[in-house]
Amino acid sequence: GVFWNKQIKTFQVQIWHHGKTLYVGISADAKEAAFMRDRAWRDLGKDRSKLNFDDTVPVPNEYLASVANASKRVASHVVQQTAQQPSSLAIAAPSPDNDKDGDAPLLEAAQH
Repeated sequence: GVFWNKQIKTFQVQIWHHGKTLYVGISADAKEAAFMRDRAWRDLGKDRSKLNFDDTVPVPNEYLASVANASKRVASHVVQQTAQQPSSLAIAAPSPDNDKDGDAPLLEAAQH
């Protein structure tokens, strides 16, 4: 999810994935952090109903670089995770049924 880190005064983006916290990035802008989180969420194949923005909302130009970096970070994590798996095991993509981390979208969480 996205949360305010008061020590460094930025929004920090991280996602719980397969029992580990995956650091996605930081931003001074909450909306930018939400787009970064959504990109990572999609890249990991997680439940799209928990996105902040649906697929019809374009990423604003000023956020493109940070969103791309979030995607690269997730891809790097997936590559590392795959390399650590025994080669005889198939790696299943996550599905909404096995998404147990309960991350609520930033905008939805802010309303509660």
